[in-house]
Amino acid sequence: MFKQLITGATRLFSTCGTFGEVDLVASSRGVVLSVMSRNYDTTGRLHEDGALAGLSVAEARRLSRLLDEAIAVAEDCVVDQPDFWSDPTIQHMAPGRVAR
Repeated sequence: MFKQLITGATRLFSTCGTFGEVDLVASSRGVVLSVMSRNYDTTGRLHEDGALAGLSVAEARRLSRLLDEAIAVAEDCVVDQPDFWSDPTIQHMAPGRVAR
């Protein structure tokens, strides 16, 4: 969505997976964060939703600090169960429904 807005002064980060996509656009006026989610119901039907947030530089710095804290906690977590919702699991449960 934001790729049309990119200029030489704007940077883009984008990542996606089974459960959604995150796009981050930064410019001198602030940061725009776009989050798109993909969820599957019990019959395998895909449901999508999205949110868009404009952040000031100060808000983006606070988000960065909170992400650093969350990453530190996540690195110390012990995985007690298998990856039930991995990409291969979703593709097995809802074949033909996973579009990238």
